[in-house]
Amino acid sequence: MAFRKILTTSFVAAVTAGGVYSFTVSQRVSLVDKNLITRSTDIPETLKNSRSAREIINARKHVYHSDWRWITLDIPAEHQDVSDEVLLAKFVKGFFGGAVFRPERLVLQAAGLDLARFSNEAPVPRSMLRRLKDIPEIAILPLNSVLFGAFQVLDSHIVDPSTSKGSTKQSESYVDFGFGSDSVEFAGVHRFSVGWYCRDKNVDGTIY
Repeated sequence: MAFRKILTTSFVAAVTAGGVYSFTVSQRVSLVDKNLITRSTDIPETLKNSRSAREIINARKHVYHSDWRWITLDIPAEHQDVSDEVLLAKFVKGFFGGAVFRPERLVLQAAGLDLARFSNEAPVPRSMLRRLKDIPEIAILPLNSVLFGAFQVLDSHIVDPSTSKGSTKQSESYVDFGFGSDSVEFAGVHRFSVGWYCRDKNVDGTIY
């Protein structure tokens, strides 16, 4: 009887905790206007033809599945001094440190495994980062940084503001995180990117 009571109490506690967590996530996500988010299963050619996708993740040309989500935001002229690197760094910190990713992060931290392995990765030392405070807020992680043993920085690029200032052409900065391993049947890449349709201190800009 006591054992059954403990199980029942534990189950109720788990359901309650799960409900609170789901409510918290729902409340945070609901702050974003879903109409501003565009979804597609056809990823950009820049990612398809990137070193991360073609040479590291899918060098053997396997059939793959993809999706793409982006949001377009207007940036007031007075805030256009914020660099692409800072924007990306804060997004990466928020993504891996946010409520939606928390359950996966806690499991990965507890397991302490090294799950990301790629034979064509950059020839620089790997750095294992298992704590949120290891993720910087104003700089992109170096190549081969591995978050929580599962997400490895494969490539990154930051657009030089001096060459893109006042340009009407789209410019894009990005960081690629690989997961899985090319030695098994499961591997993929997340690309976090920020691009500008227009960047000029004298007018409002638009990023995506």
